[in-house]
Amino acid sequence: MAPAGVIFRVCRSVHSIVMRRLLWSVGIGGVGMAAVLAGLVWDAVLHGADPSLAATEGVFTLSNPGHLLLVGGIGVACLGLLLTADAALALRGGGSWGGEGGRLRRVTLGAAVVVLAGVAATAAWADSRGHAHPAIEDAAHSHAAVRAVDGHADGDTHGDGHGDGHAAADPSGATPAQRSAADRLLADTRTAAARWASLDAAKADGFRPITPVLNGLQHWHNQRFFTDGAILDPQAPEELIYATTSRGPVLVAAMYLMERVDEPGPTIGGPLTVWHDHEDLCFSADGRVVGFHRPPRQTCPPGSVNQRTPEMLHVWLVDNPAGPFAAEMEPAALLAIAEGGPPGRS
Repeated sequence: MAPAGVIFRVCRSVHSIVMRRLLWSVGIGGVGMAAVLAGLVWDAVLHGADPSLAATEGVFTLSNPGHLLLVGGIGVACLGLLLTADAALALRGGGSWGGEGGRLRRVTLGAAVVVLAGVAATAAWADSRGHAHPAIEDAAHSHAAVRAVDGHADGDTHGDGHGDGHAAADPSGATPAQRSAADRLLADTRTAAARWASLDAAKADGFRPITPVLNGLQHWHNQRFFTDGAILDPQAPEELIYATTSRGPVLVAAMYLMERVDEPGPTIGGPLTVWHDHEDLCFSADGRVVGFHRPPRQTCPPGSVNQRTPEMLHVWLVDNPAGPFAAEMEPAALLAIAEGGPPGRS
C-alpha cells in the first residue's frame, strides 16, 4: 500500500492539473463569447453601410465576416462549455475515466462532438441557403412577379422600379398588321375575361392572390395557366387584377406573363404591346410579393428576397388614358373608373 504522503501528493497533482484545465476551459468559452459579440458588431456595421444585405443573406452567410465570427464564436463557446463540464467531472472523479465520474465524462465528450458537428452542419446549410435561396428563386420563376397596384406602397406612381423589358417605342410607328394584332388581342382578352368579373369565379378557376391590396388593387395569379405552355392565350391569362371598390372587387385588367426570366415576350403589336419586368419586388418563400427593394430607403422584409421577374404585359379591361397595354395606370383615376364599373362578388 502506498504511503499516505505519496497518495496525497498524487491527488494534489491531479487536482492542480484539473483546475488548470478548468481555467483554460472557461477562458476558451470567454473567447467564444467575445467572438460572438464581435460578429454581432461587425454584422451591424456591414448592414448599416449596405441595407440591401438583408435581402440577399441567409441566417448564416459565411462570406459575411460578421456571420463567420458568429458561427466560429458559437462553436468555440460550446467547446469551452463542454470542456468546463468535463473538467468539473474530472475533478469530481479524481481525474479517472472509470466509475460514475468517468462515464459522465465520456458522455460529455460525446455530446461535444455531436454539438460541434451540428453547429458546423447548420452553418454550412444556412450559408448555402443564404446564397441560393432556392425556394424563393423557384417561386419567383413560377409565379407572377407583378408591380403591386402599378404604384408604390408610399403612394408614388410606378416608373423607376422595374426593368425596361423591351425598349419603349413610339406607338405611332406600328404597322397596320401590328395594329390589327393588338386590337384582336385586346378584344379577345376582354371577351374571355368577362367570365371572371366575379372574384368567386376566378377563385373557382384557381386564381390566388399574389400581392397584398395596395392603392386599392390586388393581383391574382393562376399557376395552372402559368404552366400550360400557352403564350398570350385570352382563355388562360396568367393573372387578373381587381380593384377594391365600395361595391366589391371589380376586374380591371388581365396580365400575361412569360414563364422564365430570360424569355422575352412576343410583341405581336410592335410598339403597341411592349412588355416589361420588375427588379424591385420582394418575394416570400411561397412566391408572394411582400414588399419593395429600394435601398437605402426600403429593403426586403426578413425572410423574403429581391428577384427580377419574368416579362409581363397588361391588358386593361377599363379605359386607360395611357393605352390598353400600358404598364401602368394612375391609381386614383383607375379606382374612379372602377367605381363606375360592374360590381364583383368577393
